[in-house]
Amino acid sequence: MKFTPTRLAAATAIALAAAAPARAETFNLGLVSAAQTFTLGNNGLAEGWINDIYTFTVAEGASFDFSGFVSNIFGRNLTGSANLGSTLYSSDPSFVQVAVGSTVPTDNSNFTFERTATYAPTVLGAGEYGLYVTGLIGTSGFGGAVPASYSGQISFGNIAAPVPEPAALALMAIGLVGVGVAARRKSRTSA
Repeated sequence: MKFTPTRLAAATAIALAAAAPARAETFNLGLVSAAQTFTLGNNGLAEGWINDIYTFTVAEGASFDFSGFVSNIFGRNLTGSANLGSTLYSSDPSFVQVAVGSTVPTDNSNFTFERTATYAPTVLGAGEYGLYVTGLIGTSGFGGAVPASYSGQISFGNIAAPVPEPAALALMAIGLVGVGVAARRKSRTSA
């Protein structure tokens, strides 16, 4: 069976339905055929699991430098998604990129933190992709539930044409000289 982000999204939603309260939204970013940046995000999120899916397709014959991140602010006494994370899947089942997570305090109080999941630059070729943002919004401490949110962006940059190495240029020059010599010999023998 061919993998598609839509099929995986449906399977993920079914598997996560057992965890209540749960929510999952799918956002189709469409066809990527030029360098561009998309904004990600969801707000007003209630207590429970985040399972948002961003699908996109890289055009046939195209490839892009991909990078991105998602982040949110959470507090120990507020609702927050302290375990916010993200994973990028492809129509190639061997391709999985897990964003690197980090959590840092936003001030000196040690009550408010920012959780960020960041993708290192990687090259994406033609195909279908699904970027999954996950997390658990819960309450702790003294505060009641308040709406939580996350935001971020993904970018598709043009890939610069590779610059040939000096050794490759020298080898190419030798090959051209060889083709010239062979053509000259052929013209002498035909005359």
